[in-house]
Amino acid sequence: MNPSSIRRGLFSFVSTRSAMRDGRELQQASSFCIDRPDYHYMHLGYGLHTCLGDHISRIQVPTIVKRLLQLPYLRASHSIDFNDGPFPESYELEFG
Repeated sequence: MNPSSIRRGLFSFVSTRSAMRDGRELQQASSFCIDRPDYHYMHLGYGLHTCLGDHISRIQVPTIVKRLLQLPYLRASHSIDFNDGPFPESYELEFG
């Protein structure tokens, strides 16, 4: 069967998380690469299913993180909580 086709009536599951790390498409798929093209990232959806907050998040999230990292005495109070799933749910920080 051609891997790019799905037979009618066949159940399929698409994982955007693993697609973003596909070694057939990306060199160094498991590495962080600052120059990787935007279309390889699907954290906020893609195409017709792109998150409405996509454009503002690209500005807002880095700005918030930059400000937090500049605060004195900032440290993690717990490890990242994945809540038994594949994606981070929370990451608690504290000052002091």
